[in-house]
Amino acid sequence: MNTTLIAGVIAVAVVLPAGYTIHKGYQEKLRLVDAQIANEHSTQASQAQTADTLQQIEQYRKRLPNEASPSWLVNEAMSLGERVGLQLSAIAQESPQEIQQFTRLAVTLELGASYHALGMFLDQLEHSGSFIRVERLEVSPPKESRGKASVQLTLSTIYLPSLLNNKSGG
Repeated sequence: MNTTLIAGVIAVAVVLPAGYTIHKGYQEKLRLVDAQIANEHSTQASQAQTADTLQQIEQYRKRLPNEASPSWLVNEAMSLGERVGLQLSAIAQESPQEIQQFTRLAVTLELGASYHALGMFLDQLEHSGSFIRVERLEVSPPKESRGKASVQLTLSTIYLPSLLNNKSGG
């Protein structure tokens, strides 16, 4: 009986530390797997948030010209001006100005308009789907009582290359 007891104690003494070592190894592997899963969830959440942000930026970018040319701005202004009955007399395009990652585009328009038409034009600019900024507005009163005011108007916008295309290498 002593031999059986001694053999049992020896077996427990050998098996228990081995079992404990195996158990600790699996616990460590499980902890590493849990950490990898948490890290992957965090990475995927960050990637999804970045993709959403880039899509929002791209939606705003779509309000800007597709190329670094002031002709886009001239076309937009002329289209809006025609809707409200402005009479353009002169158009002066400024040279595009490179500023960090974007290009400033500007144009100065000389036109004749009633105050009502000018107000409608400015409202159209403000509510258009395009990003156009009024940088300068000078209005000279009409020379006749029912004449049109003389207006000099500088409009600007920016050209911003597509961030999504640049990111994907295009």
